[in-house]
Amino acid sequence: MARIKALEDAFMARKGYEFSTLWWNLQRVSGCTENNTVALA
Repeated sequence: MARIKALEDAFMARKGYEFSTLWWNLQRVSGCTENNTVALA
């Protein structure tokens, strides 16, 4: 999870990144991972 967040932070420094497909996919993966981690804990 920390690596996904670090990737997101690194890419967010780029202008227009939030509109890219990679950003969307990172958001989905991090959201699903966080939700599943909380549900399994």
